[in-house]
Amino acid sequence: MTFVLKPQAPFERLKMANDCPEVALNRGIILQAIIDASNTGGGLGSKKIARTAHNWLFGKSEGFKQTCINAELEPNFVVTIAKQMIDLHNASEKSAVFSTKYEERKKKDAEGRFSKARNIAIG
Repeated sequence: MTFVLKPQAPFERLKMANDCPEVALNRGIILQAIIDASNTGGGLGSKKIARTAHNWLFGKSEGFKQTCINAELEPNFVVTIAKQMIDLHNASEKSAVFSTKYEERKKKDAEGRFSKARNIAIG
């Protein structure tokens, strides 16, 4: 189970999307913040990084706005996309946890039925 959003080859795609290194760098900063903000697991350090990234993305900071301008992106657009990506990631994480618990419960029930059938056959 992953605890952080993992877009496929994100930084390589950023390099190909724009010839200007400064624009690509700022887009990479934004993408890394979205990845960091999506972190749902790990220890105290991971949670602190996730909280810091979340506050930077959604806290209306001037640094965030300037990074968006340097990345040639509209800040409101970035916020909207970031929310959607994080929400989608969180939903898939919950689904994975539910599936794991369901499979564990199903296995336990099957073991219980097997044990009961064995006891009937022996007894």
